Amino acid sequence: MFSFVFVWVPCVLQRAPSTHLDILDGVSVVQGSAPPLGLVFASFMLCITLGGMCFEPLMALCGLEWATVLVTGLSAVAVLVPVATDSFYPTFAAFLLLEAWYYGVCFEYFHDASHLCVCVSIVVVF
Repeated sequence: MFSFVFVWVPCVLQRAPSTHLDILDGVSVVQGSAPPLGLVFASFMLCITLGGMCFEPLMALCGLEWATVLVTGLSAVAVLVPVATDSFYPTFAAFLLLEAWYYGVCFEYFHDASHLCVCVSIVVVF
């Protein structure tokens, strides 16, 4: 998790399109400026919240063992997407998936930080 905190900004900046809509203005196109990192971070926080909300239905649907396999597998795929592509949108979508499935569900299940660190280390290694 802590490596993701330091890596997501350079990864987003490197892959960001050179032009994008100014969200606050709504209509103008900003040339050569950085993407709105505050909105990117806010979307990550929203995905963590949504992932935490999916925890109970996921446990009821498939149980702890299969939910762990599903969350770890999807998170591993999400970590590999930025390695496989230089495009901004797939990378951003993979980061959102990682935040929602992995951090959201794991934060909901693992309230103790030591268990969470072990779980995060397993995904980072794979």
